[in-house]
Amino acid sequence: MKSTIEVQGTLRLSGQTSRRAPRYVRGAPWVYSNEIEPPKSKFAPGSWAVLESAEGRILGTGFYNPHSLIAFRFFQRGAEFQGAQFESEVRARLSAALVLRQRALADYINSGELGRNSFRLVFGESDGLPGLIVDLFESDNGKPVGVVQCHAAGADAFISVLWSWMSSELGAQALVVRNDVEVREREGAAIFTETLGVLPSRTFAREGGVEFEASLLRGQKTGYFYDLRHHRRHFAAALRGHRGVVLDAFSYIGSWGLQVLKQNPNLELLAADTSRAALDILEANAAANGLKNRVRTVECDLMKDDGRVFEKRSFAGVVCDPPALTQSAKQLEAGRRAHVDVFSRALSAAAAHGPVALASCSFHLGIEGFLECVSDASFKAQRSYLMTELGTQDVDHPVLAALPESRYLKCALGVVTT
Repeated sequence: MKSTIEVQGTLRLSGQTSRRAPRYVRGAPWVYSNEIEPPKSKFAPGSWAVLESAEGRILGTGFYNPHSLIAFRFFQRGAEFQGAQFESEVRARLSAALVLRQRALADYINSGELGRNSFRLVFGESDGLPGLIVDLFESDNGKPVGVVQCHAAGADAFISVLWSWMSSELGAQALVVRNDVEVREREGAAIFTETLGVLPSRTFAREGGVEFEASLLRGQKTGYFYDLRHHRRHFAAALRGHRGVVLDAFSYIGSWGLQVLKQNPNLELLAADTSRAALDILEANAAANGLKNRVRTVECDLMKDDGRVFEKRSFAGVVCDPPALTQSAKQLEAGRRAHVDVFSRALSAAAAHGPVALASCSFHLGIEGFLECVSDASFKAQRSYLMTELGTQDVDHPVLAALPESRYLKCALGVVTT
């Protein structure tokens, strides 16, 4: 694989103006298709190009996709960027991303609560590497393993530099390329998976003192979700002194529920999910961490509650962290109703004074919309819900101020008081 880029041509912004400066002028890294003049020559999806203003001034270098609403993604602003500079610049941004996370997570890593390689290394545009997602995992021999997903066609150019940097700077054993996400189909990008290096027999994330073995090749997204780490920690702490059973709805492989058990020896767990494969991994993780006898799983459609797991006022605590229920702006109203329905069942299921965590990863449901859903769910359930914490993703998913789209997670923690 190449470690340089080849600029395929030049793009020019349309001459249309508006009263307010376009987002890209104010620092946003995206330019939309209706803001660019149709190019005179053909560009393949993900082609690297120079972007000029309508007057011919060079604005920056990035990659272009004629099939995408997000047509151009900036990599470097200002004067034309030389392909020979590409590798050194990518390596510098990877190093900066690593230092940011190591500093922010140092206390948790040094305490042993968090693994040294258990975090998101790259969060796309927020780290100056548009379209690139990289998560790190532990292995039994102590060498990190990475999983990369390129959510935009042009981001494939980063892979070879990423693997070279991980090998030299981290001593990484393997990099799994999971370019099998649906967004690549819309981008007109190739769907493929591959493994660089040698994948160890066991890979896992360590969080909250629990080791979560993850399927890097076949699990959801990269195999594990680091995004709400701090909320999981606080939810486990909120359950101290409680007894009984905690419900982990949409449990996946147990990142919420198993940490609750680790911190609270008087609690048991009911984990519910639509995926039997995920529940099998959860059960294996429970056994590996000495928690097997305190866990019960049920495979069911939680949106319909066909397993009737949301038993009224029966759980010491409830977490409800569903997958994205709103895939587009057109689905917003249907997604809002789905959030209200499932949140109301979660609130109904908690015993009085029981902690409840409600989360959403649907970008199109903004923070105000999320709060409206929580309020409507409380009314529908006829339960008072006192929120003690409202937040977004953890520090390894940093939010770029100029790109509101980089803040997509919402989570409320609180207690049902009546």
